[in-house]
Amino acid sequence: MLYSETGRYTLSIVVKFRVIVFWLNMITGDTNTLSCNAYKYMLNTPNFKLKWLTIVRPIIEETCKIDAWQNQTSLQTSTLKHEIKQVLIDQNLQHWQATLDQSTKARN
Repeated sequence: MLYSETGRYTLSIVVKFRVIVFWLNMITGDTNTLSCNAYKYMLNTPNFKLKWLTIVRPIIEETCKIDAWQNQTSLQTSTLKHEIKQVLIDQNLQHWQATLDQSTKARN
């Protein structure tokens, strides 16, 4: 209830959004960086996994933006960032509202 009263969001939204922003910066950033080259290598190697990247795809799937994962070369990052953040906020508000409706503590 405190988050909604102050207009803040849960920490999970902030973390998920920062992961997506980092991923988008890696895709659209300088192609000569070590991180970009490592990412491209990892995508082309089927059994190679990186912990933070296994978090990116579920976030994209839960925000219904799976086409962004499939078409990584042609992304409009500014609109995608805004859309993903808005979906995460909306999902959090829906979850919060459902929890509030079931809670006996927040009836007043």
